Amino acid sequence: MKRSSTLTISLLFLLAGTVGPQDISGKSGTYSNRWSCFVQAVTATTQCRAVAPAGERHYVTSVHISNLVATAKGVDVVFGTGTNCATGITALTHVFQMGTNGLTTSPFLIHARFMTPLVPATAATAICLRPTAATSFGATVTGFTAP
Repeated sequence: MKRSSTLTISLLFLLAGTVGPQDISGKSGTYSNRWSCFVQAVTATTQCRAVAPAGERHYVTSVHISNLVATAKGVDVVFGTGTNCATGITALTHVFQMGTNGLTTSPFLIHARFMTPLVPATAATAICLRPTAATSFGATVTGFTAP
C-alpha cells in the first residue's frame, strides 16, 4: 500500500474517533480512558476534571469556549490541585481572548483541537478553566487519562 493511502486510512480512523496505540511520554499502549467536561454560566476558575489518580495525567485534546456576556474576556486551561485548582495552578494554554457579537476584531467562540495532546507537567492534578474577568462563560473540554 502506498504511503499516502496509509496516511489517508489512518486519518479516517482518527476522524472516526478510534483510539489506538499512542506514545505518551515514552510509554506505548492503548488508552481508552476518554473524558469530556462541560461548564456553563461560570464566572470564576472552575474545575473541569477532578484530580487524576496517582501517577496519571489528564491529557487535553480539545477546548471549546464561548463568551456569554457583552464584555470581552479571556479564558485559559490550567491544571493544579485543591478546590478549583487553587493550589499549584499552572497554565496549560495561553489565554484564549474572546470578544462579543458586537466586536468584530475578536471571536466570541473558541474551538481548538490539539493533534498532540496538551500534557500537564505534574501527575495527579485536576484540569480547570480560568477566566480573565468575573463574567459568564461556557466551555467543553475533552481528553483522556493515562500514565
